[in-house]
Amino acid sequence: MILGIVMALFRALRASLAVAAVLFALLPGSGQAAAFLEAVEDIPLMPGLAEQTEAGLSFDTATGRIVEAYAHGDVSATDVASFYTAALPELGWQQITGLSFRREGEMLRLDVTGQGPVTVRFTLSPQ
Repeated sequence: MILGIVMALFRALRASLAVAAVLFALLPGSGQAAAFLEAVEDIPLMPGLAEQTEAGLSFDTATGRIVEAYAHGDVSATDVASFYTAALPELGWQQITGLSFRREGEMLRLDVTGQGPVTVRFTLSPQ
């Protein structure tokens, strides 16, 4: 029981540190370049993931942009969920349920497949 709590706290701390690193990189004069998705320039790319730019698609419609982007890496699905549920609200995204978010008329959904390595599909669409 105690070991489970300690492990959960450790995972939360690790995810928080990753979010802090991304947010620190956003500060003016930090000297570091933050990693963001190429396909969606305001969505951070979790450390340990690499965007698969050739697999995605992006286009604008009369009602807004539609983007599908993919990232792959040797991280756990739990760490992905922890990172994005902490990082995205800091960037104005409101968590709806699970890994679904809403911001300014757009919906963002993350689908994670695999157990490590994982593939993350980012789907952005008009609300």
